[in-house]
Amino acid sequence: MTDPKTPWGGSTLHFFSLTPEHILDAVEAAGYRCTGRCLALNSMENRVYEVEIELPEHHKIRSPSERFVIVKFYRPGRWSRPQIQDEHDFLFNLKEADIPVVSPVLGDNGSSIFEDVRLKLLYAIFPKIGGRSPDELDESQCERVGRLLARMHAVGALRAAKNRIRISPETYGINNLNWLHASGLIPASYSDRYRRAAEKICEISAPWFQDSDVIRIHGDITDCP
Repeated sequence: MTDPKTPWGGSTLHFFSLTPEHILDAVEAAGYRCTGRCLALNSMENRVYEVEIELPEHHKIRSPSERFVIVKFYRPGRWSRPQIQDEHDFLFNLKEADIPVVSPVLGDNGSSIFEDVRLKLLYAIFPKIGGRSPDELDESQCERVGRLLARMHAVGALRAAKNRIRISPETYGINNLNWLHASGLIPASYSDRYRRAAEKICEISAPWFQDSDVIRIHGDITDCP
C-alpha cells in the first residue's frame, strides 16, 4: 500500500501520467495496429481502456467487438508481477474448464504480461467480448449464476494462488483501518467511533476465517437477491 501522505509520488507517479499516446504505443508494442481511437473505461484501482485496432483486409468480421481490444494497466505498488500472473493463471484455468471467461492474450514470448518500459507499468490486453446488462435476475437465473459460481470455485480449489493477497479481517480490515487513520482522511469528530466500530466488526468476523479453506475466487461477485 502506498504512503498515504504521498499518494501521487513514488511508484505511482507514472500511473497518473498515462496519456492516449502511451496507451496506443503500448497496444502497438503488443503487435496490434491502432486506429487512434481510445476510450477510458470504469475501473476502481487500475486503468482500463478500449482501443480500436486495424484488422487485415481478408478478416471476416463476425462481431463489431473484434475491432477493439481492452488494455489494462496495473497500479504499481498494488500488484506485483507474480500476483498478476496468479490472476491470469486462474483465468486460463477457467477457460480450460469451458467456463465463459475472457482471458488475456499472449505475446510472442508466451507471456500474458506486457511492460511499458518508459513508464515502468505492467499491463495486459484482452479481446473485447460483447455483452449486455440484464434486468433484475429472477429465481431461475440466480440458480444458473449459482451453478456457474460453483464451477468457478471448483476450478479455483484445484491450485493455490501463492502470491495473491489473502482476504481476512487483518488484511482487508485492520490494515486498511490503520492506513485510513494514518492518512488523516477520517474527520476527527468521529475518528475514534469509526475505529471502534471497525475493530468490533473485525473481531466478530475473525472466527469465521479461522481454519477455513482458502481458494481462488472472483473478487467482484456479489450475492443474488
